Amino acid sequence: MNKAQKHQLEMALEVDRICKKYNLKYNIDGGTLLGAIRHKGFIPWDDDLDIDMPRHDYEKFCEVAQKELGDKYFLQTWDTEPNYAMTFAKIRENNTIYLENVAKNVDVHQGIWIDIFPHDVITDNVFLQKILVKKAVLYRLMLQIKKGYIIETPSFSKRVILAFLKFLAIFTSAKSLKKKLQKMQLRYQNTKTNSLVDYSSVLFNKMIYDKKVMNEYAPVSFEGKTLMGLKDYDTYLTYLYGDYMTPPPEGQRENRHGIIQIDFNAKQK
Repeated sequence: MNKAQKHQLEMALEVDRICKKYNLKYNIDGGTLLGAIRHKGFIPWDDDLDIDMPRHDYEKFCEVAQKELGDKYFLQTWDTEPNYAMTFAKIRENNTIYLENVAKNVDVHQGIWIDIFPHDVITDNVFLQKILVKKAVLYRLMLQIKKGYIIETPSFSKRVILAFLKFLAIFTSAKSLKKKLQKMQLRYQNTKTNSLVDYSSVLFNKMIYDKKVMNEYAPVSFEGKTLMGLKDYDTYLTYLYGDYMTPPPEGQRENRHGIIQIDFNAKQK
């Protein structure tokens, strides 16, 4: 566990404390859950920590988090920081810098972070799921473009699409894009379905989940501490990564968030 990961673990333990206090559901997810199962902690080359919550618990967490976190941390959402353009929350450590290349030109808090993702109810209709996911991705990209985030792709066809989205973004306000995304997120909130969606995911073809898998939790060991994971982690991790117990080749073990600056004693808002 490196120094940045140590700071991230301390933040995760704060999330765990707050969730226990307010009886909120959460689980570590993505590469963090993979690390817990395969490495009993962080994947050695990982550079972030991911937590997932049902929408209701996520909203309650965002209501109480800043008061609970105190002066050491900052809850970053598009409601607490106008230039922030992500559809999920980050907890940032004050007086640190953990700068992603994608956000280097954006005037936002750039401290060491962990991600807090909400998941939402979505229709079981596969055709409508695909439409909603594509719309969410387009709205997300347009919002990030408007706020100055750097979006890069090696694909020529995707660069053409990005150029078109930059053009469309000129005629659409950030406020309007946020409203569109919020409407999508809450559309099926009171509907009984078997499917959940993570509209924040970067795995565009793996944003839909089985509700049964995502709603059953179990404690998991992580760097000698205990956090909440998923009871059926095998189904979840196989869906995301296939043979998840086999590490990738050394050449693919990378800083995937493009961290370009780290400072553990910085003047930060």
